Amino acid sequence: MLDRPCGPSATGIRGAATTTLLLPTASGMPLREGEREPQQPVFSRYWLHNTGTAPLGDAPYTVTCDGEPSAATVTLASHGGAGGPVVLTVRAPDGWQASWTRRVVELAPGGHERIPLSVVPAPGARPGPGEHLVGILAATPAGEFADVLTVTVSGGPVPAGLWVRAPEPAVTVAPGERGRVRALIGATGVRTALTGRAHAVSPYGTWGLIGPAARPLHVPADGVAEVEFALRPPLDTPPGEYWMLVKAVCQGRIAYGPAIALRIPPRVTYSKDE
Repeated sequence: MLDRPCGPSATGIRGAATTTLLLPTASGMPLREGEREPQQPVFSRYWLHNTGTAPLGDAPYTVTCDGEPSAATVTLASHGGAGGPVVLTVRAPDGWQASWTRRVVELAPGGHERIPLSVVPAPGARPGPGEHLVGILAATPAGEFADVLTVTVSGGPVPAGLWVRAPEPAVTVAPGERGRVRALIGATGVRTALTGRAHAVSPYGTWGLIGPAARPLHVPADGVAEVEFALRPPLDTPPGEYWMLVKAVCQGRIAYGPAIALRIPPRVTYSKDE
């Protein structure tokens, strides 16, 4: 939430009652660079990741790609007062070629454009079995937004997808000390590199132990990425066993790792005589 004090509200609320306030804004466009999502590009179908509400700036632009690879459609849309020149870039996976790779679209506020796109194997290429991702990137006045079209070649692992593993099932760190939680993230049957974020998920009341709560993620094609989260329990952390897990989200794919025990031993204190 980006708070901007506007004075007291004239709406009264009785005891045990609720009310809804509509706070219109002049534009859906971000007003400052700091109000954009820190990690770019923003995945247009953000709801598939189940990580929260709309991106900062209220998603002023969206770009999506739907249909069959040989007859797909790229849809670019602006919302609210957003508009202006948008540069579209198509990134075909290895062994494939696209009917176009770059377009400049002058988008009116609240407008949209639909552009046909076909993606086929390059001459002489024989793409391997599995999922190949066609990346669609929109560079807009409000930042970068992206989507992917999945091209499936039969014969690959079923089902293809993302996975998360925890090398250490438990981590012990004393109050005031520092530790780390590691996770291995990979993809089975996905022949294109994936980008996204890794999230530390833990119960309410433990969020201050782990930071930062999200990290950028790049999973190479047919490879494995390792991410680390810092574990820094404050000096006043009650001893006990807590838990967390690592959640990975990449271009519409989502995976949860196993629960990891976070063990906080009692704080050791010393008297002046020791």
